[in-house]
Amino acid sequence: MKGARAGWRRHPWLAALAALAGLAALAFALRALVAAVMLARIAAAPAPVAPWMTPRLIVRAHGLSPDEVAVALGIAPATGRRTLAEIAAERGISFEDLAAPLVAAIEARRAEGR
Repeated sequence: MKGARAGWRRHPWLAALAALAGLAALAFALRALVAAVMLARIAAAPAPVAPWMTPRLIVRAHGLSPDEVAVALGIAPATGRRTLAEIAAERGISFEDLAAPLVAAIEARRAEGR
């Protein structure tokens, strides 16, 4: 304990920087833990298709391939982080019309047992 106190007295800025780095590492670890829990919940009980979802989330949550989602939505496989609501608005169609082929693909996947 003496060594830590002596180091703190000799180099207070360095000790404060080390403490700040430790807090940042703890914050990132907590963020990773929260993300892992959220993804585990999604995988355990996939939510129904909703306007706020992105194609990437649907791929992860429902076990479809990116190509299957892209074909069902009529988009390029790499569309960025647009939500289904944004994609529907860009096309000028309702969310329900956009999501219908996607829901059919999800149900077909479930029927196959995959």
